[in-house]
Amino acid sequence: MYKIKHKQDLLFCPGPVQVANNVWRAASKSMGHREQEFSKLIANLNDKFLQIYEVKNKSKYYSVIITGSGTAANETVLSSIVGTKHVLSLINGEFGERLYNISKVHNKYTHKLDFAWGEEINTAKVEQFLKSHKIGVITMAHHETSTGMLNSIEEIGNLAHKYKSQLFVDTVSSIPAEKIDIEKWHVTFCSTSSGKAISSLPGLGIIIGEKKVFEELKGQPVKIVYLNLYNLYHFSKTIMQTPNTPGVQLFYALDQALNNILKSGIEKWRQTIRERALMLRGGMHKLDLKFFIDERHMSSVLTTVIPPKNIT
Repeated sequence: MYKIKHKQDLLFCPGPVQVANNVWRAASKSMGHREQEFSKLIANLNDKFLQIYEVKNKSKYYSVIITGSGTAANETVLSSIVGTKHVLSLINGEFGERLYNISKVHNKYTHKLDFAWGEEINTAKVEQFLKSHKIGVITMAHHETSTGMLNSIEEIGNLAHKYKSQLFVDTVSSIPAEKIDIEKWHVTFCSTSSGKAISSLPGLGIIIGEKKVFEELKGQPVKIVYLNLYNLYHFSKTIMQTPNTPGVQLFYALDQALNNILKSGIEKWRQTIRERALMLRGGMHKLDLKFFIDERHMSSVLTTVIPPKNIT
């Protein structure tokens, strides 16, 4: 893990997070975004994201970077990939609900399955719904940041594969703190953000997806301009550029943050975050604090606690 030497306010939320000194320094670089150097940076970032997601068949996947938040990445996907297909949103917290609300704006046939906040997604109910409805796209949040709940992608991915649905997963606050196998778990697209567990500055949204599905978007009716996924993919894949002016300094900061993770080693990075979470929770046990959800279902990046009655 990196060290932060200069004095900063401490941040105790999933994002924005503490940022290493070398990330701050990287953000001080200036570069015209149409220069060859910036194109090389985009190519390097694509390769590094495939490493961060531990993709084995790198020729099958590609990453797209947007100047915007993780929600911008989510809206890019949901406004671009659906067409006339039906969408099923799995909801057990605020961010699963947000995926549903975004999809409703762009897609006429958007359905949802609601579960209580902090409750596991019931795969039997999901399968029952898939049996009786022809669903083209399933959406879910991996780490439901509103509760600290880590949802199982693998189980939903197996159902998506069985019923020939695409699976879109919000991994905005989970990668790389949590293990994600997008190949084995049949994930078509997933999103993340620069300012969460990646430990860079906020302001960039990232989408990882299957190249063949990116290509299938060509010629589809355009619903949105700035967040048009095929246009973003086409510019990046063909000329290593963005359609619009990007947050150049944020790209440099992101590159350094990914270098920090890869230099440390993804497993070690993940283990360090996990150990810190367990240490924090151990201290909370000693204070007799009660957790909002079962500790077995908590992510490594967030601990949710029920405050004592005398504390607001």
